[in-house]
Amino acid sequence: MNKKFIGMLLVILFFISLFNMPQIYASNENQNLKTDNYDRWALIIGVQLPGHTLDWPSVPARDAEAIKKGLIESDSGNWNESNIFILKDQDATKEAINESFKKIKENITEGDIFWFFYFGHSGKIDGKDPFICPYNLYDEQHNIKNYITAYELNKNISEIEEKGTEGIFITMEGCYSGSFFNGDSSNGRVIFSSTGPNGATMTPYVFGSDGEHISVSKGLYKAISNGKTTAEEISNYAKEWWSKQKEVKIFRLIFIILSIFSPDLALDFRPLRPRIIDNYPSYMNYDGDLQILY
Repeated sequence: MNKKFIGMLLVILFFISLFNMPQIYASNENQNLKTDNYDRWALIIGVQLPGHTLDWPSVPARDAEAIKKGLIESDSGNWNESNIFILKDQDATKEAINESFKKIKENITEGDIFWFFYFGHSGKIDGKDPFICPYNLYDEQHNIKNYITAYELNKNISEIEEKGTEGIFITMEGCYSGSFFNGDSSNGRVIFSSTGPNGATMTPYVFGSDGEHISVSKGLYKAISNGKTTAEEISNYAKEWWSKQKEVKIFRLIFIILSIFSPDLALDFRPLRPRIIDNYPSYMNYDGDLQILY
């Protein structure tokens, strides 16, 4: 047989074999996990107003620091400390909060994840529009001045979303926390609040069985330390953890009894009822959950 013909035949067979080679696809096992090409960002605020230390002794700042520590020390290794903006007590002024939002908006990019955490006092303007209370809420005459409204918060978060973020995790603990993003229909958001839309008061923060004050936010960092990785898992864990605390059950019983005999006094014992709004459909996450750690 002609050597030239045999050589051409071998070349043809070689190229045919390339087309028939088995294709290698990435395993679907971890397709719900984000890759290292995307960053995670957080603005964590734990603020106690001056003169309210008997109300919550260092609890918001404690929980804010615990959240940051949990993210950095998680097994995923996906959280960069420089991407976590944490403001505690006297550092959590209105100006500092707005500046942190500005820096995040300047640096966050498409596909990134953002967690907004707030634990502190909040109120309503004329009983309608909710606002959070920065450390410098009052002016020198003790008039309420430097508040941040729900509209302002949502504007900042929406501008972050416009960068093409993969998802937004919003967790809020404070009076009326369920009113800030009540009925929010934005895709890509998971919202966890310590109250429903009309939650006006908060259960006093008594000492728990471990000798520390209990809070709903404490359940969030317990969720992280117990291996919960998605916004949905973290929220559900915190909600269930809170409801199981015996101190919370006691306050619920007191609330029921006082509601019958002294409705006004009962308000001081109204238990928090955490709520979760899950609006996270995403083409990047096959399981439909917002990955916070991985």
